Amino acid sequence: MCVNYKHYLKGGTLTIPWLLNIDKAIMALNAAKQQKTKAEATSRELESLAVNAWTLFDDVLYEKTDETAVAAGTKAVPTEAAEAKEKECNTKGKDKQD
Repeated sequence: MCVNYKHYLKGGTLTIPWLLNIDKAIMALNAAKQQKTKAEATSRELESLAVNAWTLFDDVLYEKTDETAVAAGTKAVPTEAAEAKEKECNTKGKDKQD
């Protein structure tokens, strides 16, 4: 059995349907490969962000507070925010005892 492709050679361009489908499939595979590479990079970035988030969480969770400092026998150092709040309370007369 012979196949005649003369009618697919119009204007010097090859328009064989199955060949065009193969070209489309190749382009789709290349696009999928690029998307896979991009997804893998995004996955690595998300993994890094998750590790950083858990590290920050652990740092905050196990940060020494005033209670842990007292239990350990060390003097707690007030933060600037705590000092500012103390000053605000004292200047407004909120620290009065009945």
